Amino acid sequence: MNGLCTGLCVLIVALVVAGCGGEAPKETPKPKSGEAPKTGTPAPAKATTPEAAVRKLWDLAKAGDKAAVTACFCQADQAPMAEDLKIIAEMQKVSPGAGFSLDVAQTFIADAQASGAIDYRNESIEGDKATCEIHYTREGSTRESKKKLSLVREGDEWKIDYPVPDPAENRKKLEALKKALQ
Repeated sequence: MNGLCTGLCVLIVALVVAGCGGEAPKETPKPKSGEAPKTGTPAPAKATTPEAAVRKLWDLAKAGDKAAVTACFCQADQAPMAEDLKIIAEMQKVSPGAGFSLDVAQTFIADAQASGAIDYRNESIEGDKATCEIHYTREGSTRESKKKLSLVREGDEWKIDYPVPDPAENRKKLEALKKALQ
């Protein structure tokens, strides 16, 4: 009987140890210095619908990934966006703290980070072009904001086609600023 009790105790202890075993919970990796924290579900690798393209843009903007946000825009927007960014950086060097407007990608990042989820509405697709609206509310506000977006299909992926400021206009502003500060 004593052997049976001992065997039963050993079996119970083994079951308890096995039930409590397993891997320890994994810690969420912390972002590296200068890297934006990851939020929500990962954006899809390819935006095969206009809605997927818009949600991808918003998710990446919320995460603060400026390079990935810029890549969500169509090829026709890429060069003017890059030029505009250079001009804004130059303006900030010429007159630090003057409060120059944000570039297009940074504007989306600021809106996404200060807001919750978007409400995707009024999609219209005609061939390789589409339009939609996104509605969102910035934290601390009760007023709903909205943006009307145009999209184009490039290959098998939809991209944002946004009215990027004409770099020539900002270049004129920069030259006028330089002249005024001489």
